Amino acid sequence: MEHDSSLYIGGGFITVNGTPANGLVRYDGSNFYTYPVISSGSTAIVAVCFYNGEMYVGGNFDPGGGLNDIEI
Repeated sequence: MEHDSSLYIGGGFITVNGTPANGLVRYDGSNFYTYPVISSGSTAIVAVCFYNGEMYVGGNFDPGGGLNDIEI
């Protein structure tokens, strides 16, 4: 997803260039930027969109610790 001259990438990855990423990064053409951890378990971001200046992500968010999955 492209927004404000950056590419937003979601998926099932946990690192980008050795940096923890937990499924979501922003790439500005030169550098990757990560976001805070969304969950302590596995994460798979399958949708990224912007609405009224806010970013929304959808996917499978596993909170870990034996808790139920959170899917948005």
